[in-house]
Amino acid sequence: MQWTDADLPVADARCRYCRHQGDFPHWKSFTFENRRFSLYRCPSCASLIYVPLEILAAAQKIDLAEIARVQAGHIEIGDKYYLEVGYSTDHIALCVLAALAGVPRAEQQRHAFVDIGAGLGLSSYLAHRQFGMDTITVEPSLTGYLGSRLLGLDVYPAYIEDLPASVLERLASKPTLLHLNSVIEHLREPAEVIRALIARTHIEAIAAIVPDGGAIDPNSSFAAMLPYLAPGDHLHLPTEAGMRQFFEGLGFPIFAMRRVGLLLVAVGARQPMTFPDNSEVESTRNRFLRDLTEHPNPMLAGGAAGRLLPHAVLARDEEMLIRLRQLYAERGTPQSFIARLQQGAGWNEIPFNLGPTAFWLAVDAYSTGRSAEGHAWCDLIEVCADRLVTDYPIYASQTLHLRNESRLHRAHNLAAAGEWNAALHWVDALIGSAGDRTLGASTDQIERAQALRVALVAAPGKLGWLCRLRRVVLARWRERSLRRQRNS
Repeated sequence: MQWTDADLPVADARCRYCRHQGDFPHWKSFTFENRRFSLYRCPSCASLIYVPLEILAAAQKIDLAEIARVQAGHIEIGDKYYLEVGYSTDHIALCVLAALAGVPRAEQQRHAFVDIGAGLGLSSYLAHRQFGMDTITVEPSLTGYLGSRLLGLDVYPAYIEDLPASVLERLASKPTLLHLNSVIEHLREPAEVIRALIARTHIEAIAAIVPDGGAIDPNSSFAAMLPYLAPGDHLHLPTEAGMRQFFEGLGFPIFAMRRVGLLLVAVGARQPMTFPDNSEVESTRNRFLRDLTEHPNPMLAGGAAGRLLPHAVLARDEEMLIRLRQLYAERGTPQSFIARLQQGAGWNEIPFNLGPTAFWLAVDAYSTGRSAEGHAWCDLIEVCADRLVTDYPIYASQTLHLRNESRLHRAHNLAAAGEWNAALHWVDALIGSAGDRTLGASTDQIERAQALRVALVAAPGKLGWLCRLRRVVLARWRERSLRRQRNS
């Protein structure tokens, strides 16, 4: 699993986005699972295409027993993790609002929101609950059955190339806003598939979430790029220019786009539209999360509360914080969770977002002068991270990152209270993790810890100066966290 230095000749290829055909220069190759994959760059729009264009894993028919399991309400560990941690409501809110952007609010209920590649169906759920839209939800995987069970959605188990007649009839009955969630990059001929759909329906806008081919960085770790490269699954990776020409070729003259991490949220529309601003996305997200916290399924409700908490802490939304503090007080104390973890309680009963939740409750406690409570939540993060990295290392990265952040927060709080040796203990614990590729802190965290250590060693007793330093550091951290939350 690594980049290689292969220098391959040009390939005769065709771009699925700008339709350029001819010699494509070799861009980069890599090995994955004992196979070599080669990416070539379109000389016109710079989109990337795999040569040869092959899908390694054929679509698997879902076992009827698995469908029955989900419909009976049996949730497996992977599903539980997804509900509690594994999706971004910022992303969902942005994509839904982008699809609706060209339609006046008074006309939205005249349109159908068609969610293809819907996953759990949360975009459909939001469009229906907040905007009252008629939704058509299409998801071929087992996740779609889970969404039908939990959210009460009517989910069609189909692929975009083979939509059932009942879906096509509904699509033809009213104007449609098409939401394609990680669909286009999987299709051999995406323009042909979508053009055939347009010919039978009344599609007014398409909002597509695709990997950003222009953001693939061969100088970054291969593991960080792998979910977007997805060899043998993704066939091509568009750029902004590629998506603009792709939508123009489909007859959508209006184009708008926003980058979200290594993804593009691209919209092609027939009517003028602008992307929603951050305040609209945040407002929609918060309403959506508040709604989900009332859901009867504890994993879905608990996941929503855990996602709402950091936004409430960073915005100092006291009304919401009072509600969330009460909610978590009813669920248990840091000490009770620590005892359950140490006694071997399984993740079927311990929430996967316990570590992140404990971190944000610690930040909230420190921000309001409740230092002892903050320390207790930080103790819980330590125990939770150790258990999670042992039991499910694939799910541990967020908790490990926040454990290192919690050590910095605790050290600052202890130092401000004049407890120099205790503060140094947590600073040194963080710095000492630098060589551990699994548990170690990030470069940024190490640098901040080293700066704090210098201050602690050089200025014992200068409490006022250190408190000012703490305020500056925490203000910068808050700004970074807000940006990270928006782009997560």
